Amino acid sequence: MAKRNRKRARPRLAAGRAIEFAFPKLPRTLYARHTGEKIPPTMAVHLPRDYTARKRFPLVVYLDGGRGAPGNAKGLAKVKKLTAGRGFIGASLPLFKKELDPEEVHGGLLIAAHDDYPMMARAYRVMLNRLVRAIPNIDFDRSAFGGFSNGAHTTGILLSALHPTVLRCFRHFYLVEGGRGIASFHKTALREKNFLFMVGARRGDASRRAWLRAIENTYVSARERGLNATFRRMKGVRHGFPAEQMPVVREWIVRMNAKA
Repeated sequence: MAKRNRKRARPRLAAGRAIEFAFPKLPRTLYARHTGEKIPPTMAVHLPRDYTARKRFPLVVYLDGGRGAPGNAKGLAKVKKLTAGRGFIGASLPLFKKELDPEEVHGGLLIAAHDDYPMMARAYRVMLNRLVRAIPNIDFDRSAFGGFSNGAHTTGILLSALHPTVLRCFRHFYLVEGGRGIASFHKTALREKNFLFMVGARRGDASRRAWLRAIENTYVSARERGLNATFRRMKGVRHGFPAEQMPVVREWIVRMNAKA
């Protein structure tokens, strides 16, 4: 029993600290499947330099592209660029995919099908509920969830399926180079949410141009349903999320919170 209690103990919360939460009972992450590394699903969290238990802080969750972040503190580098290390608690979550079929597009890495939803739904529910218990002063009314490429696709699937924990915990959603075809903009559960779509301005070949139109059409669909959606083109970027573009997300979150 003592061992179980130690596992459930709240971590030490201190300004600037990085914390890792391991979930050995969850399915393997996409990163672990792709690399073959035997690492448990892990959520990494960064407390800002101005953190104090006497104040409430919004949370920014980031899901990386490709095979996703390893889940440990190494994945926090991009999170810190998003949050600038101050004013926000940052979290890096891994990606989940039902199976890795090398004959699929991009060697099976692409997350675009809703058959992946049951696995990711359970994983993110467990991770976010653990985070709520561990850090009681998160201000979820001002928090944001999103990611780049595969991370944006995952965010789109969670929104399309109206994932209850994600919708309960976050008001703002940002999708960088992904998330096309969200199917739930007509639902009342999304009525008070805010959305940011970001795409690279370099169009490329016909496939790339079609990709950009699909994401822009998703933005237009949100606007047509009366939702608060913003569309931004990243100058000089094709498929990427360079560091100089990351402050755009933070500034958008700050602006949305100022309007609330």
